[in-house]
Amino acid sequence: MAARKAGVIFFFLVLFPYITPFDTVFDTQPWALFFACGYLLWDVVRQSVLVPRWLLPLMLFALCSILCFFTSLSLRIADPIEGLRALSGYISVAAIPYVAYHTLGSVKARHFSVAIGVWLIVGLLQTVGDWSFASQLLARFAGAIKPPNRFGHIVCV
Repeated sequence: MAARKAGVIFFFLVLFPYITPFDTVFDTQPWALFFACGYLLWDVVRQSVLVPRWLLPLMLFALCSILCFFTSLSLRIADPIEGLRALSGYISVAAIPYVAYHTLGSVKARHFSVAIGVWLIVGLLQTVGDWSFASQLLARFAGAIKPPNRFGHIVCV
């Protein structure tokens, strides 16, 4: 039951990446990344890490980025915050697909319908009404559907 709930929570965190009650320094799906890293650590603690073969190159890429990050820190080559921003992107490439692979079965069609409905309603309200609709509610939501892209997002939905 907990794994099913975790899968649904992760699904919504991925589909609504920039909705956050406060600004973060990360550009790449911060809450989905935090959740994915927590899920991966939980699998490590339980000794139940099962990595599909297609994900191995992405995991290797993420491990190399961690090595580069710590090397740049030790040599004081780059700004640590900029390094963390880059590292978060590289780790996202492996951690988010890992969790998606393991939790995909818990996402039902109704969850997908709710997500599409939310995106459609916000996109329509931003197109017909004020483009900054919902940007006051949450810190980064305005970047989710920018004015030039609204129509394209609505067509895709």
